[in-house]
Amino acid sequence: GTATIAGMQYGIDNEFDYVLNMDADFSHHPRYLPALIAGMDPPGGPQVDVMIGSRYVSGGGTKDWPLKRKLMSRGVNLYARMMLGLRTRDCSGAFRCYRVSMLEKINFAAIRSRGYSFQEEILWHLKRAGATFGETPILFADREHGASKINSHEARMALGILLRLGRIGGGRCHIRLEEPRDQRSQAREDQAREPGEHAPAGVPPGEPQPEIDAGPVAAPARRDDGPAREAD
Repeated sequence: GTATIAGMQYGIDNEFDYVLNMDADFSHHPRYLPALIAGMDPPGGPQVDVMIGSRYVSGGGTKDWPLKRKLMSRGVNLYARMMLGLRTRDCSGAFRCYRVSMLEKINFAAIRSRGYSFQEEILWHLKRAGATFGETPILFADREHGASKINSHEARMALGILLRLGRIGGGRCHIRLEEPRDQRSQAREDQAREPGEHAPAGVPPGEPQPEIDAGPVAAPARRDDGPAREAD
């Protein structure tokens, strides 16, 4: 995450048009670069702020991945879309092209991730800044050199950060919508209530109704019209 932020800041400082991020182990093949760049300003279409080399759109995929890794990747992407409200199909892939004018709107100091959740978190910040996204299919091949540093601890840390971001805002699953009660529920409550009894305002249905202490009951005041006059 910190190295990617440094590259983004360099692009901003030097007034680049785009910053393109990719893995250097050939899991992101250079043959997809023209499509990524062309997708930023498609002819006859609206410009895009972030183009993603996607494994999970039509024509994309992975090569030589074991089933466990496929399930983990799918699960993380589903989790990120639910928690952060992202609409992109591939939220965790790092093969991307960013528009620098949009990156300028991001406060990099506010980014919490320093590991594998960075890819999802930067999309979340960009979405909140009003960015638009596009995806172009890629075939993600397993790395030719080196080994992955991800482990169960890193995965738990990443999921925890995504959960916290979802609670801040932008996600969907943490929002609880109050739905109006249907007519049957209202009718049942009315039948259970004693005649002339009204539910106190502001008390949710089904909750214990507060007891109201009205204090001593005062007798009605007696009108004193003064001494009675004798009839004429």
